Amino acid sequence: MKRKNVYVVLGAGRSGTSSIVRSLKTLGIDLGNILRPKGGRNPKGFWEDSSILALNRILARELGDPWFAASYFDQKNTEKVFARYASYAVGILNKRFSTTSDWAFKDPRTIVMLPFWQSAFQALGLHDHYVIALRNPLATAHSIKKITG
Repeated sequence: MKRKNVYVVLGAGRSGTSSIVRSLKTLGIDLGNILRPKGGRNPKGFWEDSSILALNRILARELGDPWFAASYFDQKNTEKVFARYASYAVGILNKRFSTTSDWAFKDPRTIVMLPFWQSAFQALGLHDHYVIALRNPLATAHSIKKITG
């Protein structure tokens, strides 16, 4: 049985995560074919898996949108929410790994949801790898300002 590897690109929005995940694709790591459409703020593409985005958004909404919060989760509520969606995450990952042994994804919310995803990786015996995007915070802020006006 071939080892299955998941590559998670972590970083704030506008920090270069799209460029990084696209470069993983050029190295032969699968991104799947259900990607968020390019356009708008990212004309070359976001390179984000639509199912991962949808699930992360649901989790964020149920947890009070912690993506933008500087506070910690309420641990009891977090465990309940994560448990409710664990099988859905495992299903997404099973589907992605049905055709590949190396798959990558990114979504800025994943930083906040990382314990949730790590549990799913562990449940499937996936080997997790992380690429962390670092960009000068001022450059990130200028990029955000440029797209928001």
